[in-house]
Amino acid sequence: MSERTLRVVFLSLAAFNLGLGAWLFFFPRSFYTTIGAFGAYNRHYERDVATFYFAFALGAWVAALRPSWRVPMLAITTVQFLVHTINHRIDAGDSNNSWAGPVDVVALGLATVQLAALLWLLRRREAGTP
Repeated sequence: MSERTLRVVFLSLAAFNLGLGAWLFFFPRSFYTTIGAFGAYNRHYERDVATFYFAFALGAWVAALRPSWRVPMLAITTVQFLVHTINHRIDAGDSNNSWAGPVDVVALGLATVQLAALLWLLRRREAGTP
């Protein structure tokens, strides 16, 4: 994987997290009604969650520029996606809109696998393993 590709990957991850964080922060009701409808709506909680995505966006952006940040940032992001997937699996049937629970589990699970694969490849690259 080339340096340019890795930068694009981390900048894409930063953009995704920034976009998700902005949606949660500036339009919390929209996020809730579209894909986050688990339990009662709580604007403060939705905005609290946005802060985590803003932090992930900043970390991914720094990782795009500083290679030493890549493995740690990707490891943390992979763990977050894994735990997020497990949480959605536990509550899959509790979504206020019936499709969101199962779709979230599948989407988060696939993203977790992709992140884990990228982490594995990046670790091999740093170790000099072909």
